[in-house]
Amino acid sequence: MRNLITFTVLYCCMVCFTSGSSLPYYYMDELCNQTLDLSSLHAIRLKLSRGVFYKDNLRCSLRITTMSFSYRFMAFFKHFDIQSSVGCTRDWLELHDGRDKSYRYLPGFAGRQCGSIMTSTVKTTSGNDLFLYFESDLSYHQTGFDMVITQYHYEPCNNYEFTCSNDRCIDESLVCNLQNPCGDYSDCDVYLAAGAIAGIVIASVIFITCVIIVPVLICRRRRIQRQPYGVINTTPAPAYGTQGYNASYNQNPNYPTGQQYPNL
Repeated sequence: MRNLITFTVLYCCMVCFTSGSSLPYYYMDELCNQTLDLSSLHAIRLKLSRGVFYKDNLRCSLRITTMSFSYRFMAFFKHFDIQSSVGCTRDWLELHDGRDKSYRYLPGFAGRQCGSIMTSTVKTTSGNDLFLYFESDLSYHQTGFDMVITQYHYEPCNNYEFTCSNDRCIDESLVCNLQNPCGDYSDCDVYLAAGAIAGIVIASVIFITCVIIVPVLICRRRRIQRQPYGVINTTPAPAYGTQGYNASYNQNPNYPTGQQYPNL
């Protein structure tokens, strides 16, 4: 059972890390007052700044859109760290459910956002536009934010798309990319199932090997160890000077054949 669990976990991790494409990074302070079209990108990682800390006295807006009106956006923060103040009057971020600041705030983000605590829950737009606005003053700055933005639509899904458990359709390249592209973590279920099946097969092979093959090999090795390496002659050797004793090496060539040296 331990082998099964270990293999399954390792297999799932391997599949998840090797499946799905890595998301391209974009930096909001390099795209100020522009529009970013995600029609051919499917999903992106958006950071406030390329540097360690965001810039001071910044007034920056970014519209994210896609050409298809049937598509929506999912957004969630992997990291959030904007200077905190009462009412978020120093530095703040706004997210609007539309093409500019005139639209309502994105559901789940009522008003300005600041501080270092942000929910990881995935938020969704009602249309094909998401508008962000950021402002900072001249005081101490933090590291900003890092968020994932994924476009999706509802069923029916195309043959090059993956159908999530919540009926959302995402591009197949996003499946199991560790960025929760479905919004409910259902994009990795198929890989987890495959990993479990493979784990059962491998664990079965290991079990058979341990229970049957290994004991047979051990018994065979013990039998070999008990066997003598050669035949041992247990007949006692004849005593010195008795019949059968070969004393040819004790003969002196100066004496007649068969006559031995005198005792010294």
